[in-house]
Amino acid sequence: MSHMIQEKVTTNQINRVIEHCSLFRSVDKETITKLLERESASVEQCAKGSTIYDESHYRKALGIILQGSAMVTKGDAEHRITMSRLKEGDLFGMAALFYEEEGFISKVVAEHDTTVLFLEKTWLTDSFAYEPAIAANYITILSERIHFLSRKITTFTGSNGTDCLRRFLRSEYQRTNAKELSLTVSMTTLATQLNVSRASLYRSFQILTDQGILERKGKTIQLLQPQCL
Repeated sequence: MSHMIQEKVTTNQINRVIEHCSLFRSVDKETITKLLERESASVEQCAKGSTIYDESHYRKALGIILQGSAMVTKGDAEHRITMSRLKEGDLFGMAALFYEEEGFISKVVAEHDTTVLFLEKTWLTDSFAYEPAIAANYITILSERIHFLSRKITTFTGSNGTDCLRRFLRSEYQRTNAKELSLTVSMTTLATQLNVSRASLYRSFQILTDQGILERKGKTIQLLQPQCL
């Protein structure tokens, strides 16, 4: 885990939280500022390539990306699956925060120099009681995570390469609401994640291209007819 220097939350960082983070949706700025002044809320700087959380280094704190980005992966040293890419306003550590056992099931690595707001478990429990909207937002985000993971499982268990690719692209489109997608992994890694051969993955891309559903240039995929996925 990286060596990180703990800092108090600045006004500028509070504004970034309000602008980007769904945890504070419908909560007024004065309340957010007051809550983030508590000692159980702190900001830490994570260098590019450093591990923020992994299976053996974790604390009971919710992380929010204030600036920069991070990759979430799962697996062992020889075979890791990319689960998601965290950008400004995204949260991590939610599933393990109120889980009785210690440990973290994924690995979070800073993709660039990244600023993270950490909210200790005590901060969450106190804030839920002080501002019910934060509790409601937390539940909503967890529900969205469950649906996201469900779609991932469906993708991995597709009946053939084209079905798997369709489900994967549909999942990414629903997650990002963007017709232009940028793959964060190689074609070989994506084939492994979808449990298909590399050749099958290329054929599937060609099938969807021939059908006019997408165009692919390297790692950039333009969805021409996302409704057909």
